[in-house]
Amino acid sequence: MNIRSFATALKKLFPIVEWLPHYRSGWLRFDLIAAVSVWALLVPQGIAYASIAGVPAQYGLYAALGALVGYALFGSSGQVVTGPSAAVAAVSASVIALWAKSGSSQWIAYTATLAVAAGLVYLLLGLLRMGWISHFLSGAVLAGFVFGFGFGLIVDQLPKILGVPKAHGESYFRVLVEAVKDIPDASLVTIAVGVLSILLLLAFRRFWPKLPRTIIVVVLGIVVSGLLNLQDHGVEIVGKVPTGLPSFVWPALPKVPLAEVVLGALAIIFIGYSESLAAAKQEGAKHDYEIDASQEMVAQGAANAGVAISLLLLIVSASKTPTQQLAFDRKDNTYVRVINHPEAELIPGVLVVSVHGPLFFADADNFLDAVAQLVKSNSPHTVVVDLDTVSVMDMDGARALSKLTQDLQDKHVTVLLARVGKDHTQLLRETGTLDQIGAGNLYQTVREAVASAQQAAEAPDESPQPS
Repeated sequence: MNIRSFATALKKLFPIVEWLPHYRSGWLRFDLIAAVSVWALLVPQGIAYASIAGVPAQYGLYAALGALVGYALFGSSGQVVTGPSAAVAAVSASVIALWAKSGSSQWIAYTATLAVAAGLVYLLLGLLRMGWISHFLSGAVLAGFVFGFGFGLIVDQLPKILGVPKAHGESYFRVLVEAVKDIPDASLVTIAVGVLSILLLLAFRRFWPKLPRTIIVVVLGIVVSGLLNLQDHGVEIVGKVPTGLPSFVWPALPKVPLAEVVLGALAIIFIGYSESLAAAKQEGAKHDYEIDASQEMVAQGAANAGVAISLLLLIVSASKTPTQQLAFDRKDNTYVRVINHPEAELIPGVLVVSVHGPLFFADADNFLDAVAQLVKSNSPHTVVVDLDTVSVMDMDGARALSKLTQDLQDKHVTVLLARVGKDHTQLLRETGTLDQIGAGNLYQTVREAVASAQQAAEAPDESPQPS
C-alpha cells in the first residue's frame, strides 16, 4: 500500500483526519455555544437514563464521556453527537434483567459487558462494510418498535410519577398492574411535581421549541425542591452524585454465555443504530452531504467501547472508596475526618468510621480490611459506621456489614450504624443483615450512636444486643 492509499484509508476510518485540518477559528464561538447546549441536555438525560438502565445516576454522566469522544473521532456526520438514549437504556435493562437481579452486585458489571459486546459487534459490522443492512430496515417496523419501547418507558417510570414502590424484576404488564393497585397510596405531591414537569416540557416544545427545555425544567425542579423542601413531603430526590474522574485499571468481568451476550448486543444495535443513522441522514440531507452507513457502525462501536471503558473506570474508582476515621470537632460541633482535622477529639472506646462512596461488590473486601486495621490500632468496645455518604450499596455491601458485625462480635465489639438511608435499610432488611446487626442499633445521627455506645460502656448489662 502506497502513502496515498494509506492516507485515503486513514481518512475513511477516521473522518476527523479529513475535516480537522480545514477547521476555521471563526467556528469556535458557535461550537462552544453548541457544546454548552449539549451539556445542558446531557446532564439531566444522563442522570435520568441511567435510572432507566438500572445503574446509579453518576454512571450516566461517566458513560457519556467515552460516547462523545468515540463518535467525534469516527463519526461521518458533522452535526450529530452520540449520547444517552432512553430506548437503548430500556433495551439494556431488559437484557440485563435476564442475567441478574435489579440492584445486585452483578448488574453494573453485566451492563459493562453488554456495552463492550455491542461495541465490538458494531465495529465488526462496520469494518466489514455491512452498512447496506440499513436499506432493509422497515420504517414501519422501526416505528412500531420505538413505540413499544416508548410505552414500556412510560410504564417503567409510572411508579416514580405516582411515588409508589416499583415491582422489580417483573414484566411491564405486572409493573403497570402493581402501580395501578398502589394508586390509593400515591403521593399527591410527587404526582403534582411529575405532571407539572411533563406539562412544562410539552409547553416548551409547543411554544418555545428552540429553548433547552430539559435543562430549564430540571433547574426549576431543583429550585422548587429547595425552596419547598419537597423531600420532606415524600418526593424522592437523586441525592448526592459522586464527583471526580477515576484512574484506569481493567477489573475482572463476570462470565456470561457468549450466545446470550451476542443476542443482547444485537438488540442494542438494532434500536441504537436505527436511531443514530436516522438522525445522521437527516442532518446530512440538511447540509448536503452523504452519510457512510458502514462508518456510522464503526462510530457507534467506538462510542460503545467508550461507554464500556467509562463504566469500567467508574467501577475501579469505586473499588478504591476511602474508609475514614472520624473525630469530634467541638468548634463546629460535628464529626470530621481525622486525616483533615488532627485537632479533633477521638472518643475513648468508640471508633467512628465513614465510607465515602459506594459500598458494593468491588469494594467490600477493602472496606472490611480498612475497618479491621482501625480496630486493631484503636481497640474500641464499639464501632460506629456512618453511612450517610454511601451513594450505592448492593448485596455484597450488605454482606460486608454483616460479616463485620459477626467478626467484631467475636471480639466483644459492638457495631452501630448511623444515618442509614431508607433504600439501604430496606436492602439490609431483605438480606437479613438487619436481623444480625439489630434494628435497635441503627441511629439517625452519629452523635446519637456515640452517646448510646458511651452509655452502654457505663452500664455493660444494658449494651445493645441484636434483635
